[in-house]
Amino acid sequence: MFQSTSAAQPTPAESASATPISHESVRHLLVGSPRVVKYTQGQLSQAGYAEMLRWTDLFSLTNGQLIITPGPSDVMSMLVKLVHLV
Repeated sequence: MFQSTSAAQPTPAESASATPISHESVRHLLVGSPRVVKYTQGQLSQAGYAEMLRWTDLFSLTNGQLIITPGPSDVMSMLVKLVHLV
């Protein structure tokens, strides 16, 4: 009398695999005083976005090869994060 419809509906795993997922990387740069760069890294870590150890070490911007005009005591750190796009 009753028919089971579970066979006709895809499982969650089948639904997930039917949608193609692409991966791209994004680069985040923090530029500022060493204190504010470290503080911001900590805030992003607390928010669960990026672990502290994923960031590069701080490095000086004295070579002037950036279009961004750094202050005299500014440093920079970079994070490359893999983003899953659905």
